[in-house]
Amino acid sequence: MVVAAPPAHAQAQAIDVEVSGADHWKETAVQVEANDTLVITASGTIQFPDSQPTGPEGIPRGWWDLLRIFPVSQGNRGALIGRIGDSASAQPFLIGERLEMTAGTAGKLFLGINQTSNESANGKFQVHIEIRKPAAGAN
Repeated sequence: MVVAAPPAHAQAQAIDVEVSGADHWKETAVQVEANDTLVITASGTIQFPDSQPTGPEGIPRGWWDLLRIFPVSQGNRGALIGRIGDSASAQPFLIGERLEMTAGTAGKLFLGINQTSNESANGKFQVHIEIRKPAAGAN
C-alpha cells in the first residue's frame, strides 16, 4: 500500500486589503504565527506631491532621500512594507510587488508605506495576502 505524502501546508487563509498612501501602518485582520508562510502580492499606484506615480516597488531613492528616515532604510520611497506585531521592537520589512517569506515571530500583520512620519501620498495599493500554515508535525 502506497501512502501519499501530506501536503507541505495543511491550510491556507487569504485576505485582500487596501493600503492608502496616507497609511503609515494599517492593521490587517491577519494573525500570523511563527513558521507561517506569507505570500503577499500588491498592485496599484500612489503619488507624492513632489514626484511621479509609483507602484508597490516605490520610487528609486536619490541623494535627497539620504536625509530622510524611512521605516525600511533599504527600501524605495513609497514602497509597500510590512511588520508583524505592534510593539516598538517589531522589525519592518520590504514587500514591494511580491514577497514570500516564513514568519519568524507571531503577531498581527500590519502593512504600510515606506515614507517619513510627516509624509502622505495620494492613491492606494490593492494587497492580496495568503497565509499558509505548516502541516501538522512539520518543523
